[in-house]
Amino acid sequence: MPMYVTGLVVIIEEHCIGCTKCIQACPVDAIVGAAKQMHTVIGEECTGCELCLPPCPVDCIDIRPVKPIIGKPEIWQKEQAIRKADRARLRTEARIERLERIRAEKKAQYAARAKMTMTSSDRKKEIRAAVARVKAKKAKIRTHKTSGIPVATLSENPKTP
Repeated sequence: MPMYVTGLVVIIEEHCIGCTKCIQACPVDAIVGAAKQMHTVIGEECTGCELCLPPCPVDCIDIRPVKPIIGKPEIWQKEQAIRKADRARLRTEARIERLERIRAEKKAQYAARAKMTMTSSDRKKEIRAAVARVKAKKAKIRTHKTSGIPVATLSENPKTP
């Protein structure tokens, strides 16, 4: 009976609802897809860690065993495993850096938005100014009602000779 060295994650595409929980759980970004779209696994990048299995709400992720390569020297297989581990480490570090950058950008956006929000006294000043503009406009309309000219045709600078 052959000995399985690792597993490869496979998403059963017919059952995938596109919830992105597996994408968020994958430490090496080996799962690609978009929200409400089908996801797929990049086989060469999958480490077989199975961290994507528990978050899946519809159980559409399967782990398929990978048989060792027969006929290859054992030293070659060890070197290949080391290269794959190094690649996974680099991808994990890149993922962590990307997530930290996204968090920092969101934090900066939040701080900028908070800085742009008006204080209550500024809001009150804006409201008073708007009310004053409306009152002035209404007063102007009232003065022109007696002239018999439709209000919509009155302008600031009449062009009558």
